[in-house]
Amino acid sequence: MQWQLPLGILQPLTQHTFDWLLGDPGASGRRAKLPVDAFWPGRRIVVEYREIQRDRPVAHFEK
Repeated sequence: MQWQLPLGILQPLTQHTFDWLLGDPGASGRRAKLPVDAFWPGRRIVVEYREIQRDRPVAHFEK
């Protein structure tokens, strides 16, 4: 029998969303949940990579 750690201990959840992590309101007033790059729930760690949209405007993110 092979032993495995539960998901989230060593392997992160990717594109995970939280109810409290919301984007800016759109034209309708709706605020979308923002995904994080990696989340280890067993360790309570979130990682966000430094991507291009952190340094300069990117049309996709500037709606």
